[in-house]
Amino acid sequence: MPRLVHLIDSYEYVRSNCWQHQIYDALKEHFGVGYAAVTLQETLGAHVPECDVVLSTLKLRTVYRNREQLKEYLGGKEVCVYDQDPWEAFIDQGSFLGAYEGIDASLNVRTFINTSKWWSDYVDAQGMLSEFVRMWPKVEYCSSEPAWRHRPVK
Repeated sequence: MPRLVHLIDSYEYVRSNCWQHQIYDALKEHFGVGYAAVTLQETLGAHVPECDVVLSTLKLRTVYRNREQLKEYLGGKEVCVYDQDPWEAFIDQGSFLGAYEGIDASLNVRTFINTSKWWSDYVDAQGMLSEFVRMWPKVEYCSSEPAWRHRPVK
């Protein structure tokens, strides 16, 4: 039985996005054999395996657009929803205005996980649960070369 089911957009996306990649690596390392990554495609016609926690790092617009499919897959199980760009769901010009409310109404959201304290507090103030998590790139993703003064300015 996996202790954690991790919903991801695709393995290709997780490998190519530094933020997603470091979450994926950290979870695999921490949970070991108790970890199962599941793509959105793999949720079609399936049900979440028995587990302790479901974490979605799907793009929020993907969760919003596919909330009925995810509702069926989760079968009422709680889900933690990670989001790096909450403003897109709250500002007037946001690309998916109202997504938090729609997701919260459709799924059994345990908490929204945000990488900005201000936005996490804002989500809480809207009557939804949110947790703030610090996020920064892994050391191996950073380079001090070339020296700052030798970097091209565009």
